[in-house]
Amino acid sequence: MKQYYPKVKYYAGEVPVVGGDYFASECSVGLNLDIMQPPETTRYVLFPNTAYFEFLPFNMNHESNNNVADKMLLMKAITMLLMICVVLDYEANDVVSWRANSFPPWKAELRNSNVFFIGDLSAYGIAAPYSLVLVKAFTLLESKWEKLCHDLERGFPSHEISDVAMREAVTETLGGPQPELSNRIRQICEDNGNDWSGIAHRLWQNVRYIKCVSTGIMKQYYPKVKYYAGEVPVVGGDYFASECSVGLNLDIMQPPETTRYVLFPNTAYFEFLPFNMNDETNNNVADEMFDHSSVEVRKMYEIVVTTYGGFYRYRLGDVVRILGFYNSSPEVEFVMRAPKAASEILTERDLISAIDNFQLSLRGAMMRTQIVEFASFLDQESRPKQLKVFVEVQEESDFMEDKQEESIRTLRSCITSLEGSLGALYKVEKVKGQLGN
Repeated sequence: MKQYYPKVKYYAGEVPVVGGDYFASECSVGLNLDIMQPPETTRYVLFPNTAYFEFLPFNMNHESNNNVADKMLLMKAITMLLMICVVLDYEANDVVSWRANSFPPWKAELRNSNVFFIGDLSAYGIAAPYSLVLVKAFTLLESKWEKLCHDLERGFPSHEISDVAMREAVTETLGGPQPELSNRIRQICEDNGNDWSGIAHRLWQNVRYIKCVSTGIMKQYYPKVKYYAGEVPVVGGDYFASECSVGLNLDIMQPPETTRYVLFPNTAYFEFLPFNMNDETNNNVADEMFDHSSVEVRKMYEIVVTTYGGFYRYRLGDVVRILGFYNSSPEVEFVMRAPKAASEILTERDLISAIDNFQLSLRGAMMRTQIVEFASFLDQESRPKQLKVFVEVQEESDFMEDKQEESIRTLRSCITSLEGSLGALYKVEKVKGQLGN
């Protein structure tokens, strides 16, 4: 773009031409701290939390620069990833530095592995993109801590992990047997018994916060994160999408139900498509979309973005409610994911509300049952169609074989509260006879 800079200056005249930030279609990369600099002296500071960046040496005169595998370990697309020790230290001079106990996140794997690396127990922050990731991580630790301690004691992962690159990365990070770390973790986990509440502080005594996004469908995992966190504050994350950075959480201490985001003014061009819960035409792009200055408070919209990476009027699929404005930027709450098709009869928000009411009914029936996960499925092959809701409960729940008949009677009596909260679209289809019991 440097070739066009003189022409822009020509048209601008006395108007300053300032530099932008560093964005890619894959993620936000860097911040331009001095926008008044010309192109030849422009420099960027990499964002510390939009992605994990690695650097591949490049030689102008070397023909094998594209041979990535020879110079770095292949980064694995791991969704269940707990970045425990990758904690940023924002120092007084605003220079971002890595703590000495940090390690690349691809050196820890939770899926299909019996090892997840805890690392230095002096870490003071635990961060993950979503609350689900943290729940999966702590759940895995709860069930695999004995194998973890065994592997730490030996200094290399179990042979059950067959991925060569993963084995080498973990072994390199451990740097040999860690008997003291292994003994300490074993003692803490043995003392827990069946009570893992507050395990985060017992393992990492210097930890000051646990950070994750818990809005939307992630809200169901928030109580479990709080359980593992104990007295450690669980703070909210910012609003990111794979297409662009969306919003900033100005009050990270708020729980999911009162979390609100201020939309970034410069990461993309945001437009807003009106959304109505009871309108079946939400999937048709309206003739008129609204920009950030035209939206109305308390109304719901689907976010539409035009990004630096080339997306033009791309629908994110996120429905938000406008709560007000912070300066000139809309302040929003995340409501739900938009229905993907007109045939959908249940929204994400409806399902969460129904499960919440179902849980309250179970407690009212004095049934000691804690719902830990849930999902729904529309069985199109049944005649008529059936909406099936799957619920997973804790092992310690009353719903056990020795109390099966009593549990079934109680569950049936509570089903009404669940079905009554499934939303307007479900009720309309049920009245039409399009849905069976």
